[in-house]
Amino acid sequence: MDLTEDRYWPFHVLPLEQRTELYNQEIAFLESAYGAGHKPYVFGLENFGATSEDRAGEIIYRDYGGKLWEVFLTDSGRLRIAAYVDGFVSASEALLSWLRGVEESEIVEILRPHLVSKASSPSDIRIVR
Repeated sequence: MDLTEDRYWPFHVLPLEQRTELYNQEIAFLESAYGAGHKPYVFGLENFGATSEDRAGEIIYRDYGGKLWEVFLTDSGRLRIAAYVDGFVSASEALLSWLRGVEESEIVEILRPHLVSKASSPSDIRIVR
């Protein structure tokens, strides 16, 4: 497996008896995005992304416990929202909503209960205008 290349869904996954809860959440994201007509992919070891016609996003693994993720949402190649969130599900729900065309203000409300402060970041969420 070449970790420098994006692996687009569908691809081979572990059998059910070998999956963790987090792994199941990640597969559910890939399946949901693919089923909605988007192009989901994995890159690196634990990073995920998906694209639609104009919008895209990535979910970056930031913590060994699987709790801290950074989500980036773009529109026509421009970064619109970046945030650290608690849990893969909250990050994936924001990304899937973004790809469906949900507005920025609604995405912020989806993310707000799951925001995590980072000492190196002056704010919990960045909205780029």
